[in-house]
Amino acid sequence: MCGIAAIFAYQSGAPNVSRDEVIATRDYMAARGPDGVGEWFSENGRVGLGHRRLSIIDLSPAGAQPMFNADKSLAIIFNGEIYNYRELREKLEQSGRRFVSQSDTEVLLNLYETRGDAMLSGVRGMYAFAIWDARRNQLFLARDPFGIKPLYYSDDGKTFRVASQVKALVAGGQVDTSIDPAGHVAFFLWGAVPDPYTLYRGISALPAGHTLTISEGGERRTRSFCFIPDILHAAESRSTRRTIGADEEREVLHRALRDSAVYHLVADVPVGVFLSAGRDSSAITALVSESHQDVRTVTLGFREYRGSKNDETRLAEVVAKNYKTNHQTIWITRDDFEADLEKFFHAMDRPSIDGVNTYFVSLAARRTGLKVALSGLGGDELFGGYPSFRDVPRLVRIMKYFGPIAGAGPTIRALSSKLLRKFTSPKYAGILEYGSSYPAAYLLRRSLFMPWELPTLLDPDLVREGWRRLNTLSQLAHFCDSLDSARLKISALELCWYMRHQLLRDADWAGMAHSIEIRVPFVDVDLLRALAPLLASQNPPDKRDLADVPRTKLPAEVLARPKTGFSVPVREWLMANQRSEDRGQRSEVRGQRSEVRGQRSEAWVEGTEGHFGKSASRARPSRRSGKGSPRRILVFRIGQLGDTIVSLPAMWAVRRQFPKAHIALLSDRHPGKSYVLASDLLRGTGIFDEFLSYPVSETGFIVRPGRMATLLAAVRRRNFDTLVYLAPSNRKPEQIERDRRFFSLAGIKNFIGMRGFLPVRPEKPGEPLEEVSPESGLLLDRLAASG
Repeated sequence: MCGIAAIFAYQSGAPNVSRDEVIATRDYMAARGPDGVGEWFSENGRVGLGHRRLSIIDLSPAGAQPMFNADKSLAIIFNGEIYNYRELREKLEQSGRRFVSQSDTEVLLNLYETRGDAMLSGVRGMYAFAIWDARRNQLFLARDPFGIKPLYYSDDGKTFRVASQVKALVAGGQVDTSIDPAGHVAFFLWGAVPDPYTLYRGISALPAGHTLTISEGGERRTRSFCFIPDILHAAESRSTRRTIGADEEREVLHRALRDSAVYHLVADVPVGVFLSAGRDSSAITALVSESHQDVRTVTLGFREYRGSKNDETRLAEVVAKNYKTNHQTIWITRDDFEADLEKFFHAMDRPSIDGVNTYFVSLAARRTGLKVALSGLGGDELFGGYPSFRDVPRLVRIMKYFGPIAGAGPTIRALSSKLLRKFTSPKYAGILEYGSSYPAAYLLRRSLFMPWELPTLLDPDLVREGWRRLNTLSQLAHFCDSLDSARLKISALELCWYMRHQLLRDADWAGMAHSIEIRVPFVDVDLLRALAPLLASQNPPDKRDLADVPRTKLPAEVLARPKTGFSVPVREWLMANQRSEDRGQRSEVRGQRSEVRGQRSEAWVEGTEGHFGKSASRARPSRRSGKGSPRRILVFRIGQLGDTIVSLPAMWAVRRQFPKAHIALLSDRHPGKSYVLASDLLRGTGIFDEFLSYPVSETGFIVRPGRMATLLAAVRRRNFDTLVYLAPSNRKPEQIERDRRFFSLAGIKNFIGMRGFLPVRPEKPGEPLEEVSPESGLLLDRLAASG
């Protein structure tokens, strides 16, 4: 595992490659390769290569990069591992090739020299590499079929730049970093940005399973050499849909999975296993132990989870004992979380709503001295472990009966979304509109927000352009439309979308943050080819069948455990911070704390303002702090995560308008529900100095009447002089009047945001998405109208 950087000035008018830029790009990725550095520049100054090395195979200087062939006409920089490099090397030696190292990198170099851009047939591994070919004056790039290893590039029309990280290209200082609407819209749709998009117009990801060749003069050729759905389609085409016996299935599964597990152990350093209490990592541990005696396993423990269903440690120790592994449990504390928070966000190369778990289990592995660890990632995609395998086909099947009225889907959605918001996710208002095809139903099942919700989160013009460029439904259809089986359709979507753009990417950056190479035996092309006939059969294997694969069966306790995602107690840590802050109310301490909050959240603040920039600018007030300005402000905003995000521009406007005021937030909470509280999201941003909340029922009413008096007393006690009213725009007139009376009784004299209070204009049938006024903008307009 390494970090690579390349610059090719292919046009005659382009300046020569800057050594400083290559080094800056390369060294931004220091964590990817702490064991060595290398660089090379062509004599004519048109090409530069940089490399950071994490030594895994051939630890000697002979394995250093950039690596050259005998006559120096080829140079390679490589990130990843080739698991079958020994077999490939043997065949190359039989054909007369000679080697000077024991590395897999030299095998790739020889494959290119003998086969050219057809070199990747038969290569088994995870990889992203660049080869400079001086004979042809061209740069050749390749990325593995699943996209396990990242590769990004930028082309300004004169110079072509390549790196393993988006942020490394930005660090070079010469790429276009203007906002790409497609990347921003995609993040709010999915919680991650799918390839080839990034947040920047000037940076793209090389798609998985593709090569790219750029020649002198700028001619660019992109070729797909492996498309994952084609493997499933080929198996489906050959399948007789016969029923496969249990013994035959078990033997095929065991042979293929054990083969993959063994190949993924190839290394000149110790390899461990991330062991949770789940079936996937337990199966990997069992299969590895069949061929290796000294298996090292690592489990992540949190004291906050002890005795709960989220505690992985006890069952993991049962598994480790069952397979006689060298096991360690590493405990991560809130102090670790706080100490690493800044590093966590720095390491996150592209925005993600996930990755915390992988980040900390990688930290745990590094503490044990490991450089390589196997993960159970990919098991759910192959063996139908997600609810999407059940929910999406069921929805498509049911919606077939509603075909005649499917055209009314947008109208029904517009009428029902606000009603549904009170009971469940408003995106389910789109069932009729999005439930009739696999791509659309998958979007409905997997997305964070649906397209019609995006204008309340982002600028409508940005949403319109981003949604058009993403062409999301066509992208999803590209992965599943060639398949007939519902099971294969969902496997293809999960493998090529959620796993590729979220899980694998998070595994890469989170592991590399600690110089840990994460390997994924379930994510292997040879394994997929071996299992595809089973997946295409009438009785495809599921997670229960996976449990029967090892020769020594998984412990009964593991099999009895219901499926739970691997989680990290982030909320508990945040709440602990809240309790700690609530205990210290002295003004001087609060002032110091606010300053620290501002410093810690600076990067997040800039990102937030970037997302909402145009909308926020509509009502950005000037700073004023003269005589008569409010000293103690209460902001009232209720709702769930989406409601809080929508109101962020208005909240920032309040802080800018009154920079010296004490500002508190009053919001609601739902006892017994695992909703993200507004305080969880906003603590540390520097907007608010204090957080108040009150419990409500499912219908939005305070749970017990006595709580109303308690809340009133708490608000009165704080002597707020001004209320900023940011209630959701679907607030009814009688609710607004009730709020006015309540806050008047609480002693508040000044009200901002009640004047100009208008409900959100409902969508009309056929009304363009971008013309619906986003609530984020309406909140800002209300503030401006109220002074």
